[in-house]
Amino acid sequence: MIHRDEATKASNLSPGVVLNDEELLREVYEHHLDGDRIRYSAVTVKELRQNGFSLHRRSHVNQGSVEAAVAERESKSRNVDVKWRLMGLSVLTAYDIRSITDQNDAQGFVVVDTAKAQNNGHASVYIKSEDTKPSQIRKMRESLVKLLEQRICSVDHIFSSCV
Repeated sequence: MIHRDEATKASNLSPGVVLNDEELLREVYEHHLDGDRIRYSAVTVKELRQNGFSLHRRSHVNQGSVEAAVAERESKSRNVDVKWRLMGLSVLTAYDIRSITDQNDAQGFVVVDTAKAQNNGHASVYIKSEDTKPSQIRKMRESLVKLLEQRICSVDHIFSSCV
């Protein structure tokens, strides 16, 4: 069962629920890009429905923990033809994600804390309703991808001066 209640902690390791004004970071890899645009395939329907679209809570991570997460993702890659070259981190807020609506103008996504032992600043995005049809998820995903494209910064700048 996926935890979709944003008002309660999803993980005992969590520093707390994800607040609306929290800045969240998403890794953007070279194969996610088509020129300066993020491919829709960088955000899968399966992630949003089942696995969770992974993010870092900026106030609960540091450069070392993000770099460790990148190294872990690279080591778990099953497709040897895909180069996991990090191009930067997308910066967005929980409020912006939660503001994406479904076909009924209801909140489309939830942002929950999914802290892990190796990253207590981990968060995940899921569709709010399990009944959301794949076609509607793809439509909401377009809005999420547009948010991801708005502000991409290097890891070094994120933890120093990217505003």
